[in-house]
Amino acid sequence: MSGGAPRGLGDAGWEPGKIENAAETETLAVATRASDVGSARRRCGASSRKTEYLPGSGCRPGPFLPDTSRSQGMHRGTDRAMNDLPEILTPSSILIVGGVGCYVIGFLFRDQLHIRLLVFLGSMFYGAYYLTVASTPLWDAIFGIALVGLASLQGAVQIMWSRSMLSAPPETRRILRRLGEIEPGLFSRLMRIGERMDITEPQDLTVEGMEPDSLWLLLEGEIVLQQKGHVASIIAGPCFVGEIAWLMRCGASATTTALPGAQVLRWRHSVLRRSLKRSHRLELGLEALIAQDLARKLSRSLPVKAPDPEQ
Repeated sequence: MSGGAPRGLGDAGWEPGKIENAAETETLAVATRASDVGSARRRCGASSRKTEYLPGSGCRPGPFLPDTSRSQGMHRGTDRAMNDLPEILTPSSILIVGGVGCYVIGFLFRDQLHIRLLVFLGSMFYGAYYLTVASTPLWDAIFGIALVGLASLQGAVQIMWSRSMLSAPPETRRILRRLGEIEPGLFSRLMRIGERMDITEPQDLTVEGMEPDSLWLLLEGEIVLQQKGHVASIIAGPCFVGEIAWLMRCGASATTTALPGAQVLRWRHSVLRRSLKRSHRLELGLEALIAQDLARKLSRSLPVKAPDPEQ
């Protein structure tokens, strides 16, 4: 049996050389497959340094390689969202976002001019939306939003005009430059509310200890200020007279007398309070002028020497 044919082979056609060649061929094939596996492992990077899986390379994700199926799913989701983007960002949705955005941003401002301009711009977005969202324009909604936009625009134009020096006459501008810094339009309104008077003889504007019925503004000329226990002083305009009594609703702190040649503006308390209730901006403007005038008077005043208790 030692020299016989190998099991599984018939006697016919058996040649020892062919069997040896076949064995060598199979051994070579096994070695080749082992080499291919080693090369594949080297390509896949069995170590953690390899981070990418190439489809078709024979590599499979291992414990050190990320599974790219999840990232591929994310890419497919992103592509789907990009494809759906034109359906989401329609012209109607852009108009709605623009209108709401203008309203929200406008309400974050404190300046009335910015608020009104942004509300007007937002109303334009809404008007365009109501005009195009349906097969026929929504005229009732367009009319309503147009009223909102026009009211905001009118207020914005009024504020811009009030802040312009062109809204005040030249004489009023000259007084305002010397008196304080407020909107020229507001100061012109205050001038129209008051009564302008030319003093031809000495006239008491306030009496110390008595509550006056008017707030005065000395435009030109001089007044004499007299307090008990103090030397009389002369004050030149422009300045307010009786402003402390106006603010505190109390008696006057001194007696003031307008000298001949002076020009004064008189606001009766009842008329002025009614006007200020109708316009908060006008009230703020008057308070700003009075505050600046009080600051100037305080800077020019001299300290009063306290009496010596030993005397």
